[in-house]
Amino acid sequence: MTERLETVLEKISTVPNLIDSSVVQEFYQFMVDNRKSDSYKKNNLKALMQFSHELAPNVTLYDIQN
Repeated sequence: MTERLETVLEKISTVPNLIDSSVVQEFYQFMVDNRKSDSYKKNNLKALMQFSHELAPNVTLYDIQN
């Protein structure tokens, strides 16, 4: 069964630290403001949250550089 966008949004609270959780929420709002499809939003949020889980607990998304 396919996961719904609402389910993915509820999982933002499972992001390992508050900074990354805030980044994910801001990115979601950016996608909403730019009228992206629910499927696009869901897939991007899932990838970003998984990446955050891989970095945790010592590195935040802001710590990543080129």
